[in-house]
Amino acid sequence: GGADSLECDTLEVWFEPSTDDAKVAAALRRQKVADGTLTEGDGFQAIDEQLGVKWLVAKGENAVLRSPANEFVASLTKLVYDAATGATTLSREGGEVVAHQGSSVLRSPTISLVPAQDKTPPAVVCLGRGNLRHFNEQGVLELEARWSEHLHRVRAENGLDLIRLTGLAEVEQPPQSFRLDADGLDLWLDPKDGAATAKPASTSIAASGRMQPVRLIAEATQTPNSRGLVMLRSPELAADAKTLNVTFVDPPAPQAPETASRSALQPTGGQIRLASAEHQNSPPSAPPPEPRTLEVPVTARALPNPATAEPAPAKASSAAVPEQPPAPPEPIELVAEIINVTVERQNDEQATADKDASADRSEANRGGQIREVHTTGGVLVRQKRSGSDEPLTIHGDRLDLFSRGKDQELIHIHGKPASVAADGSESEASPAQVHDGGADLYGMNINLDRKENRAWVEGRGVLLLPAKGVSGSLGLADDADLPKTEAAGEPAEPERLQVWWMERMDFEGDKAVFFGDVQTKMQNDVMSCQEMEVRLTERFDFAAAGGGDSAKPSTRPEVAEVICKTGVGVDGQEFEGDKLVSIRRAQFFEFHLDQRTGATHALGPGHIEMWKVGDGNRASLTADNAVRANASRQPVGDAWEYLFVRFNGTSDGNIKQRTTTFHDRVRIVYGPVADKTQTIDPDRVDRGPAEGGWMKCGQLTLTQHSKTETAAAYSEVLGEGNVQIDGRGFSGVADQVTYDESKGQYILKSFGRRAATIAKKNSDGRASGDASAQEIKFYPARMYWQVVNGTEFNGAQ
Repeated sequence: GGADSLECDTLEVWFEPSTDDAKVAAALRRQKVADGTLTEGDGFQAIDEQLGVKWLVAKGENAVLRSPANEFVASLTKLVYDAATGATTLSREGGEVVAHQGSSVLRSPTISLVPAQDKTPPAVVCLGRGNLRHFNEQGVLELEARWSEHLHRVRAENGLDLIRLTGLAEVEQPPQSFRLDADGLDLWLDPKDGAATAKPASTSIAASGRMQPVRLIAEATQTPNSRGLVMLRSPELAADAKTLNVTFVDPPAPQAPETASRSALQPTGGQIRLASAEHQNSPPSAPPPEPRTLEVPVTARALPNPATAEPAPAKASSAAVPEQPPAPPEPIELVAEIINVTVERQNDEQATADKDASADRSEANRGGQIREVHTTGGVLVRQKRSGSDEPLTIHGDRLDLFSRGKDQELIHIHGKPASVAADGSESEASPAQVHDGGADLYGMNINLDRKENRAWVEGRGVLLLPAKGVSGSLGLADDADLPKTEAAGEPAEPERLQVWWMERMDFEGDKAVFFGDVQTKMQNDVMSCQEMEVRLTERFDFAAAGGGDSAKPSTRPEVAEVICKTGVGVDGQEFEGDKLVSIRRAQFFEFHLDQRTGATHALGPGHIEMWKVGDGNRASLTADNAVRANASRQPVGDAWEYLFVRFNGTSDGNIKQRTTTFHDRVRIVYGPVADKTQTIDPDRVDRGPAEGGWMKCGQLTLTQHSKTETAAAYSEVLGEGNVQIDGRGFSGVADQVTYDESKGQYILKSFGRRAATIAKKNSDGRASGDASAQEIKFYPARMYWQVVNGTEFNGAQ
C-alpha cells in the first residue's frame, strides 16, 4: 500500500534521549543551564546516537498527510505528533481539516487520531463544529453526521464503532429520508468487513467503506443553547421526545404466501399510518370532555413530500398507459417523553433498486421501514387523513406498535393509571383516546389491528361513533310532538352512537360487542345491559390506511341493529324547552332493535313505565276522562299521568309506526299521580288513586298517535284474550277490548257464544247495573254504554 507521507512547508522534530544514562546526564545539564553554573569544562553536549522522537510539528498552508495503507488523506495547516501517546492532532486555523478515508469524508477544525493503548481502543476526537459524510459504492451519500461541539469515535471490543456527537447533533440518511436532531447522541456502526479485518489504526476515521447502523441513542438537554427535544423525521414518522432509542435490524426473510399467518393477534404491519377524558367511577351519562389540545413542536427542518400524482388516463389503444403510483401517506406525528424505535436497514438489493425510480419495493425489499415503536410518557400521535381536515389523533401514556407489512400494524395504547406519590398526593387515572373520522374511543387499554380492521378495549371504556339514524330505543317517545331546536337552514348536530362499558369492547368494522354494565345513549333514551351488540350498515374503518370513506360525513354508516342481553334497562326523558314533560323506563331480559325497519323485539319477563304531564285527561284509560274528540287540549297545571305495562312473554313493536305488542299475562295499570316520582303498584290497584284503572289480558297492543294541528297526541290500547278491565265506577270482561283515548271510548267484544260484560259500580264497590253483549261501546266519562247484539241487560243505564 506504500509508506505514509507528510507534505508541509516546515517540519520541527523534537528528540529526547532514549537511554536512562543519557536522560540523567541531559537532566543535569539542563539544571546547570537553568542555574547558570554551566562552565567551559562541561564542554559541548555530545549527540546521543540513540535519540528518540518526542514531538513532531508540521506546518503549511496546504499540508497533506497520506496513509495509503489506511486509504487516508487529510489536508491541514498544522500537525502535532506526540510520540509518548502516539496521538496525532490535525488542525486548520480559521477553517476545517478535510480528511478522506475510503468513501468517508470528515471535516472539523481539529481532528485527533489516538491509537490503541493497553485496553483502550483506538479513537478519533474532533473538536469544534464539524461533519462526517459516508458514501456508498455508487457514490450516493448514505449517512451524514453533524455536530457543534465535538465528535468522539471509538472502536469497541465487539468490533462496533461508537460515534458520540455532542452539541446540536444531527444524523441524516438521505436514501431513507431519515433525519435525527438532538442535543447529543450515540451512534453504533457495524463495519460489514468484520471486526477482525477492519483497520484499527489511529488514522481510521470511519469503520469501513460499508458502515451499517446498529443502534442510536439520542437525548435532549435543558440548557440555554439546547434544542430541548430529540426530533426524528422520516417518510413514515415525525417524532419529538426527550429520549430516543433507535435499533436497526435486517429486514425479515420473505415468507411464502401459503405459510403466512393471518392471526389477528400476531404483530403485523409496515409503514406507520396510525390512527383524555377524565376517569369516571361509573359510566358517565354524557360524552367525556374533549382532551386539551396538544401542539406538536416541529422545529427541525421538515422533509419534502412528493406531490400528489393523478392517475394517467388510459388511451384508446389496446395498450393502456400504466397508472402513476399514489402519493405516499402523510407521516405520523409522534410526541412522547421516551421513544424506542426498531428500524429495518436498507439491504443491498434495495440499495440497487433505489437507483431505479420505478423499482417495486416488495416485502423482501423493504429496508428503512419502521418495525416497532414503543413510547412512554405523554404520548400524542397525529396523522392527516385524505379527504378530511380532521387528523387521526391518539392520546395516551404508553404506546406499543408492531409492524410486519404495509398497512398491517398492531397498536396498543395505554392510559395513565392512578398513582400515589411519595408525599401522599394522589393523581387520577387518565384513559387513552383514539379520535378518527368523528369517532372517539376511550379506555385504559386500547388495541388496534389495522390489518383486520379490528379494535378492542380491555377494561372500561367509551365509544362515540358517528352514525346516521340513531333513534329512540322504545318508540314510546313523543319526539314528533316536541318543537325542533335547530334553526331553519342550520344543520343539526352530527348523530353519534354513544356507548359506555366496564369490562371489554370488540369492534370489527361493521359490528361492535360490549361487555359489563354497558350503557348506550340513543336520542333521549339511555339503554343499559350486561352485553350489547351494535351492527352497522357499512364498515367503519377505525384508523384505516388513508382514512377510509367512513371518515367522511356523507358516507358515514347507519346503525343497523342494536341487541342487548341480560338485565336490559331503558331510561328516557322528554323536554319542551326546559320543562320536563315525559319520563319512560323499561326492563327486559333481552332487547333487539332494527334501526333500518324500526322493528323491536324483547324477551320477558319485562315491564314499561311512563309518566307524562297531564293534558286535561287525568289518565289515559280512566273513568274521569273529559272527552274532547279531535280537539286541541292544553296542559292543566303539572298533574302527571302514570302508565305501567308488565308482560311475561315477548314484545314486538316498531318505533317508526309507534306501536308495541306485549304477549303472555299482560297487565296495564294507569292513573293520575302527584308527581314524577310516584307510582301505582300493579299488584295492589285497590290502593291506587280512585281515578286509576287496570287491564289484564293475554296480549296487549299499545299505539301512539302524534299530535296534529287540530288534535292532541293520543294513544290506542288493544287487549286480546280473556280481557279484564277495572276502573272507577265500572268493570268489564271480554275477549277483546279497545280503548281510543281521543274519543274516550271502550269497545268490548266477545266471539262465538261468549258475551262481553260491562258493569257499573257504586262508590262502595257494589254493582248497580250491567250489560252483556257480543259488542259494547262504553264511554266512562259519562258512564254511558251502547249495546250491539245485546243478550242481557240489568239495572239502569
